[in-house]
Formats: sequence, structure tokens, C-alpha cells
Amino acid sequence: MPFQNDPLIKPEYIVGCFNCANDLEPFSCTTCGNFQTNFISYLRHHSKNHTHDLSDHPLNKCKKCTFETHSKIVFLKHTCNPRNFRPYSPDYESQWFHCTQCPSKFKLNHLLRKHVASKHQPDDEIQWFQCEQCTAKFKQNHLLRKHVITKHLPEDKIKWLRCEQCTAKFKFKSHLTSHVRAKHVAEDKIRWFECEKCPFRSKERRFLQYHISETHLAENEIEWFQCEQCSQRFKRKYNLKVHVKVKHVPEDEIEWVQCEQCPAVFKLKRYLKEHVALRHLLKGKR
Repeated sequence: MPFQNDPLIKPEYIVGCFNCANDLEPFSCTTCGNFQTNFISYLRHHSKNHTHDLSDHPLNKCKKCTFETHSKIVFLKHTCNPRNFRPYSPDYESQWFHCTQCPSKFKLNHLLRKHVASKHQPDDEIQWFQCEQCTAKFKQNHLLRKHVITKHLPEDKIKWLRCEQCTAKFKFKSHLTSHVRAKHVAEDKIRWFECEKCPFRSKERRFLQYHISETHLAENEIEWFQCEQCSQRFKRKYNLKVHVKVKHVPEDEIEWVQCEQCPAVFKLKRYLKEHVALRHLLKGKR
């Protein structure tokens, strides 16, 4: 029978009682456990990452975004996806999708739609995604899924994504990618995000955006995040969340972060990290 001896094809897919009406279980990588696909060809290409040294293979880089891969078939899949880019033209870089309500602009139309829904759509017109385990609600479904994984999913049920070069592990692929880029990629191989107005550059696009907002935008160009309970406003949404948690959330509603080495508790993880570094790590070295 064709493919009978192929180690990448599961035996249950080639038995005589196969029924096309049934939903197929995706192919999974047995080496890392983090990759699934409906196509055996994609699995074969993924498996090469575990068995081949790709350092000498050409890196395929998309001309219209930051995507890059050693796999030709994965690169082809990316370029054939109409959501990834628009048809090429000589002045592609100038073809921005501008928000009509603020200075924001985007190279992809679906990113503009997400921006409008997230920043400008009135709350009473939003189709909220409600968490079934708490009162949290979100404007986008992927944010709800991320919330559930972060706040409610037990540790033993999380599908951890582990770094192949150190002991770090992450709940989300984007976090693993950022970690690898920041900690393990040589500087001469990094695709830097460079500021057009000064020498600043960053390994992460979001840090470049923070830099531009903090350094180069005029007051009337900044998209401020306004606190609803006081007059404070912030350039970053994260800073607004920290402010609300520290200043406005009642103490009986806070999810306190407990130190494992003493009775101290904190409102923020970063306060706990500072405490551990100052009180326990330095004390142990003395």
C-alpha cells in the first residue's frame, strides 16, 4: 500500500476502513510536540528543523513584511495568503491604510479594522467576548483565549512552548519568538527595527513604537490612554493597567503575588521580582 512504510504517516490513516466523512486528526510533530498541520508535506518540512543544520540554507525573506523562513513551501504558503500583503507596486511603502479618527496608519487593512474596533468603536456597539469563569470581557476573541490560558488554565494542562537553547518556557508562541530573538540570535543576524528620525533601533517592533511615542510624537499626535477614575493619562496601555491596579482596585479584589521565601505580598509581579532580587538573592551572596 502507498505510504505504508512512511514513518511520518499515522497507521490509522491508511487502514481499509477509512471514512472520508470523519474529521481527520492533524499530523503532529513527535519530536517537539508543538507543531500540528493537516498536510504531511508541511510536517516533513517542519521535521527538518530537528534533523538538519539550517545555518547554511538560504533564508527566504518576504519583501512586504518581516516574515522569514528557511522553508520554501512555508514561504510560498505565506506569500499566497491574501491577508499577508497586497499586490506589489513601486510605491508600496506609501500605500498605508489611515485611520480616520486618529493619526494611526497600517499596511494591512485587517489591522486597521482591528484598530478601529479596539480603539474607537463605542462600547454599546461592541460584540463582547465574555469569560465564563470571571467578569472579564474582551473586544476580540483571541484576547479572551489568551486571558483564559493566562488566568484560568491549570499549569499541568498548559501546552508549554520550550526554548531549545535554554530552560525557558512560554505559554504563547509570540513570547517564545521574542525570547529567542532577544537572547539567542547573534546581533549580526538580527533584522533590526530602526527609527527613521534618530539612531535608535530595537529587536522588537513594539519597542520601536514605544520609542516613537515617547520621543518623537507631538502631544496632539499621541493616542492617550485615559484613566476613567482620575485625570491621569498614559502613552501606553500597560502603564494605564498598572496605574488602575495600584491606585483604584480595592485590596480585597487584587490577585496578590506571594513571595515563596517570606510572607511578603505584592500587587505586581515586577515588585515581587525586585523584592526577591534585593532581599533574597543579594542577601544570600553576602
